Amino acid sequence: MNTAINRFLREIVRHKEAEAAGIDMPDEFMMPDYRLKSLSDAVRKQKRNAVIAEIKFRSPSGGVTAPLSDPKDIADEYIRGGCTAVSVLTDEKFFGGKKEYLTEISGISTVPLLRKDFIVNEKQLYETKVIGADAVLLIAKILGGKLPEFKETASALSLESLIEVRNSEEADLAISCGAEIIGINNRDLTTMKINLNKTAELSAYIRDEYKDALIISESGYNFPDDIKAMKRYCDGFLIGSSVMKAKNRREAVEGFVCA
Repeated sequence: MNTAINRFLREIVRHKEAEAAGIDMPDEFMMPDYRLKSLSDAVRKQKRNAVIAEIKFRSPSGGVTAPLSDPKDIADEYIRGGCTAVSVLTDEKFFGGKKEYLTEISGISTVPLLRKDFIVNEKQLYETKVIGADAVLLIAKILGGKLPEFKETASALSLESLIEVRNSEEADLAISCGAEIIGINNRDLTTMKINLNKTAELSAYIRDEYKDALIISESGYNFPDDIKAMKRYCDGFLIGSSVMKAKNRREAVEGFVCA
């Protein structure tokens, strides 16, 4: 792996470990008892393209994606555009997100909410439930052999896990812990370049080994035409920068949903 990228990932993990150390475990009686919205059910029931539209104000690879604005308004635009779910970046240091954004959106959302962050400590899973998410991103590359334990904890909290993989080894790890939803990230962390063929190649491997998982293709979708050739390889798409940058976000999401 590129040394600079490897160093950057280590920096993220160190920061998250320090951040997680300060999380107070909630009292069991303080845990929310609301009925969670199922991300997997929402993807399966979508008759058009299942789009998880992401709220992301900036990223290390792409810089600022959009000026700060009310995340509830953005989520509302996405939902009116027909998205299947909304992904909310809650990392503040690297992506300009906030946990409060997810909580605010949970008060108005009619679709499942995915917490997108770097989960390195199980306390973050309890926090994920408390702030109002229905599902959580677990990155196989970061968790490694701890992935089954983290997925089990998420399930015990009634949180669905979207397990992100980038190669067959990570896919094997996701499959081994019974992943319901597997996300294939098309971004090569050694070059930070996008290769949509990664979804085509890796989805074939996953479906050959494990037919039960839903496959979500992540990163690199700039125009509705981009997903037309990829629909056969996956069950849905996670789309962030292109819809965040759009002048009319509702129309942008609708374009991907109807492509």
